[in-house]
Amino acid sequence: MINLKYITVIVFSLATPCFAELQPEEVAILAVRGSRGSEDLAKYYAKARGIPEENICTLIMPRGETLSREKWTWAIRPEIKKWLTEHDPGKKSRCLITT
Repeated sequence: MINLKYITVIVFSLATPCFAELQPEEVAILAVRGSRGSEDLAKYYAKARGIPEENICTLIMPRGETLSREKWTWAIRPEIKKWLTEHDPGKKSRCLITT
């Protein structure tokens, strides 16, 4: 009978390491249009991480600290999807950062 411990060692020693590191062009940044703090932070983050400035998506958001799920579903989410369709036709974006 083969020892499970040896099989595990063999399998892991033959496995090729896989790195899922995000590349700057795979990151999209969401910022609130008209909010100087949000837009400035998005630009700063993009510059600091080498993310192309064209990967910043500015959105019109309602005032306040909270957003209802209903408003998110019918107003904000479609705008993000539209922006991704127009600015990322190759579907390279793997991560959305909010500011």
